[in-house]
Amino acid sequence: MPPAPNAPNAPARARGGAVRAQALRLVAVLLGFALLAAARPAAAQRGEDFAPTEALAISPNPNQGFPGLFDTEVAPKDGWVANLPDTVLDYGLTSRLTVGIAVASLGTVLVGPPGAAVHARYLLGGSRWFRSTLDALMLSASSVDSDDATRFRIGLFTSNTEMLLSPRHRLIVHGWLLHADVVQTTNPPERGTAVLAGATYSVSLSDRTALHATCLYLASLTGVVDLPGSTRDIDASNALGFADRLVARATVSLRRGRWLIDLGGLRAGPAVLPWFNVAVQI
Repeated sequence: MPPAPNAPNAPARARGGAVRAQALRLVAVLLGFALLAAARPAAAQRGEDFAPTEALAISPNPNQGFPGLFDTEVAPKDGWVANLPDTVLDYGLTSRLTVGIAVASLGTVLVGPPGAAVHARYLLGGSRWFRSTLDALMLSASSVDSDDATRFRIGLFTSNTEMLLSPRHRLIVHGWLLHADVVQTTNPPERGTAVLAGATYSVSLSDRTALHATCLYLASLTGVVDLPGSTRDIDASNALGFADRLVARATVSLRRGRWLIDLGGLRAGPAVLPWFNVAVQI
């Protein structure tokens, strides 16, 4: 009986499965920590200071009320926050739930043509020294040329846990799970999954200025390619060096009333990109 078409890839699939299992355990630990800490209302019965929606005892904080990927902020209840050039529009549905939509430029940055995305952030809970959120973002975009049509879909699920070190200093722990699908008319479908973990250190210099430094580590990068009659698993993690696994970001936040400007840079592997965003509370 001839071997299965993908039998030679069995060891690679086994290694890929082990790496994925470890990566998922890492995400589960981060999410479990966030849920456990958020479920501390019983601490109030012992006289400890706890309130699910209590603001952090941070003063000053120029980023307050401006949600971003690397923080735990939510939009003001019944308030809007608009971001440019990413055309992200967030709405504070409740004091704990922010929903939003991103159109045009977010898809343009990723795949070329206009795209669209929806996302949500939920504040699990916190106290005057601790806060934790969960995020979900779904993006879809497509590209059509004379020879090929491509559909690109991405899902990002994050856990951000913020801890207050002092009234001006914060540490935010990140756990990210990223999944992408690429479907082309002339090529087999491809799917990829990445797991990242890291932290952001923030310093509030005044009520108008803050500095942020982020480092994320790519713990796992795996993929699946559907070939005719078989499926091939790919584990790209071992092919990446330590420097290629790192994502680093450094920014400064400048606030003026309802306006917030973020300036800085982002390094992902060998690529270095500028970081620029203007947000306004409406």
